Amino acid sequence: MIQRKKTGRYIRYYWGILLKEIARYLKKKEQHKGTLQEISNGLHIIFKKRFYNEIIEQKDELSGYLHENWSLTDDNINNDIIYQYVTFIQAWAANVLNIYIPDPKESLLDTKVIPTGAKCFCKEYKCPYYGIKRINNIRLPFCKYLKKAGVPENLTVEDHTELLEYYSSQEDFDKNIPLDLLYSGFKYCLINYEI
Repeated sequence: MIQRKKTGRYIRYYWGILLKEIARYLKKKEQHKGTLQEISNGLHIIFKKRFYNEIIEQKDELSGYLHENWSLTDDNINNDIIYQYVTFIQAWAANVLNIYIPDPKESLLDTKVIPTGAKCFCKEYKCPYYGIKRINNIRLPFCKYLKKAGVPENLTVEDHTELLEYYSSQEDFDKNIPLDLLYSGFKYCLINYEI
């Protein structure tokens, strides 16, 4: 069951990020006039043919057959195969098109929406990634972009003790709540940072 969940994540990444990023690049360079979905579908056909001999003919360890009619919606697809396939396409995009496409675990959040300045908010609006996270009913300032929390301005000794118990050690606490000045809006990401 875990394998199927991982495979599903790679398939969503393949269609939702990998192919779309390459399609956006081609559309931007005016190398294709179709919609992003049409370009993605075309890329899928090309990549499937291009990398077929390198990956798809591998023998499936579980069932012992060759993936002759393989598709990215096949429940029988093996995690190693889909991972190799995605890795080949990322490398191809980097070498041929000179574009970097992040791994599934890397952040793809839009940095253009982060306000200019030294703080997470300005007179017009606050950063959409700035928010609050509750841990043991304690409200902590949280940066969704960095995926890190900070200590609130009014943290009591009792709250600090409760958070230490939650994280089990000072080291774990410091790793998960490192942004001491986030409550004041200090911009730890340094994106669009200006004084």
